[in-house]
Amino acid sequence: MFSEKSKIIIAGVHKAGTTSLYDYLLSHPDVGGGEVKEIHYYTPLRYRKSLAAGSQYSDCFKNTKENVLLDASPSYLYGGERIASRLFEDNPDAYVVVILRDPVDRLVSFYSYLQSEFRLSKEISFRDFFRSSYELRSSRDVDDVTSRAYREGSYINYLRPWRRIFGDRFKIVFLDDLKNKPIETMTELAVWSGLSRGAFEGEGLYSVSNKTVGSKSEVMYSLASRINSKFEKFFRENQRIKRALKRVYFLLNGKAVDSKVRECDVEELRGLYKRDNDSLSLFLSEMKCEQPNWLK
Repeated sequence: MFSEKSKIIIAGVHKAGTTSLYDYLLSHPDVGGGEVKEIHYYTPLRYRKSLAAGSQYSDCFKNTKENVLLDASPSYLYGGERIASRLFEDNPDAYVVVILRDPVDRLVSFYSYLQSEFRLSKEISFRDFFRSSYELRSSRDVDDVTSRAYREGSYINYLRPWRRIFGDRFKIVFLDDLKNKPIETMTELAVWSGLSRGAFEGEGLYSVSNKTVGSKSEVMYSLASRINSKFEKFFRENQRIKRALKRVYFLLNGKAVDSKVRECDVEELRGLYKRDNDSLSLFLSEMKCEQPNWLK
């Protein structure tokens, strides 16, 4: 039912550099992606729904000739044991990597991203948004941006079953390291996952992907999004064409993101995350994992 090729799964998290990590891994000659970056085959389990036929997952990679298959579906992490156990059952040799970002920065980025995509009204302040989301943190997990915005930064609530089930095939990296020392970070990932390391040692490989940019016209944004979705695999295989089209789009429809976030609101949110971050720090110590500055 499932491909016998090995897999690398980027299981989380949203707005933490998963697109950049995906692009870097995809630059390796032995790694191939599916028809889309975010396959989300196992995501329904997060919301206690049934999976599609296994052949649908395999079909996503039917045109992939490389030996290592890459799936970047950031929602997988939040399915906890339900997704981790099923993914391990279907793909026991998979390597699972999670990239973490300061949860406060992640939530600010998520807020700006939703506004840039016209999914959140400009009239909703950051404070109102995160407070509404905080109040919903213990409610049933549903696919609603306000409901899941805060809880998705409480990483410690989701990591333990992945570590227990995948053992040494589960790895945590940090956005700070991917940005500040990309060659060292990707080389370490290569050694961990059994990839040859040479492909990640070139300075020219690394740049920010999927950076949030605002749009002047919602209609033009919607059209560009549909074109990008329809031809996603083509654009990923032809990065020069994609970069050229993005430059044209930003000239015609791009604008700076103007999400007003006050420092006092950031500090309030930092206080709300403190207990979870303290627990995360202890968990990383158990894993003997170097910790980012936002946890120190």
